[in-house]
Amino acid sequence: MIIKIIILIFLIILIPIFNNLSDLYYVYYPAPHRPNFKKEYDNISLTNIISKYNNTHKKSYDIKNNVVFFYSISYKTIPDYYKKASEALSHYCKIHNYTLFTFNHYDDEIKISPFWIRVFDFINLSKKYDSNTFFVYLDIDTFVNPKYFNFNINNIINTIDNIENKLYDVYIGNDPAYTSNAGIIIIRNTEWSRKFLNHWLSKYDENDWQLLNNKWTCQKNKRTCRWGEKGYEQGEFNIIYDNNEIDSQNHIKVLHYSIISNNKLEVDSFIYHFYSKDKKKCIDNIYKKYLSYI
Repeated sequence: MIIKIIILIFLIILIPIFNNLSDLYYVYYPAPHRPNFKKEYDNISLTNIISKYNNTHKKSYDIKNNVVFFYSISYKTIPDYYKKASEALSHYCKIHNYTLFTFNHYDDEIKISPFWIRVFDFINLSKKYDSNTFFVYLDIDTFVNPKYFNFNINNIINTIDNIENKLYDVYIGNDPAYTSNAGIIIIRNTEWSRKFLNHWLSKYDENDWQLLNNKWTCQKNKRTCRWGEKGYEQGEFNIIYDNNEIDSQNHIKVLHYSIISNNKLEVDSFIYHFYSKDKKKCIDNIYKKYLSYI
């Protein structure tokens, strides 16, 4: 009994420490392919972008593009937290007159790895809309911060473009372990981005993927694929970027985590992405914040 009490006390002390270490890892640990990762993106954090936008009165910052948000999913039963996240996103889209789609591919006759269907949906949308369009893909464990409901996608992208003095075709959030995180992607519908999407899709090998017991698995050369690496959509995206295939580093902007890839509620962010977290708990908490804003 005494031993159990000692173990319990030990765990109570250690858990907060490990959580803090996780926070430090997320913010400071350099991605393996980006040794100067943190330093490189410090100057375009959400705080800097908002400050730059508010202090600069240029019409070019308010160029209007059509914006299409979408989810790509493959669920028989969609998690409850998605309903709250999509409700808030729908409200945000109505404020700015954006389009919102949910593409559920569960009943599709041709089965595709759910990790890759976002790429198919990007390509299909790019054929239906003109070049004056941004597409914004989101995982279902994401949430637009209600604090910034009045701050639209054009504000974000145009401000970044003005800071960088160039137009990018693809915008993606960084990742603590890899170059980028494919849970939220913004794509400008350009000739290059359409070329990129097809190049990205060419990395998908349907023979690597199997649906067993309602779970998708990837195997290459009889070895299980590691999540976020070769075989997965995020891994192949990062390989393309890291190797500068099709001049990708000149067209893709990897954004500071506070813009679209932060998973910690205590860090001020534009769009949260609660990967590797208790999704229900995180979304329940920010949903309460959303209800207090509307």
